Amino acid sequence: MGLHRDRQEDSERNQNKTLAENVRAIILTIKEEVDDMKFVNVRDFSSSATKLLRDDVEKGQRVVITKRGKPVGLIIPFKDKIAVAEALLEEADSLLKESGLAEADVLKMLKKVREKVYV
Repeated sequence: MGLHRDRQEDSERNQNKTLAENVRAIILTIKEEVDDMKFVNVRDFSSSATKLLRDDVEKGQRVVITKRGKPVGLIIPFKDKIAVAEALLEEADSLLKESGLAEADVLKMLKKVREKVYV
């Protein structure tokens, strides 16, 4: 029994270590993405939106719009298709949860979209 318990404890330690390594990697990835973003407050954005789009967004820069230091919006370059798709899916998730639609109805809609995109 003692050997079995030792193996189980070793397994749990390894799982915890792996989990900690995965969390650390995710945090570093998020930090790198945030470090690459430009932050602009609402007032500056409203007075220089055209310049910001031309000088930053069109060149691939993601821009976070802040109000009183808190993020309120994100501009993603359209050429960054994966980021755009992720943002759209996140918004769709939120809208679908609020809509009260049944899962079966949502799956039918997704099937139609999938057929348009992949067939």
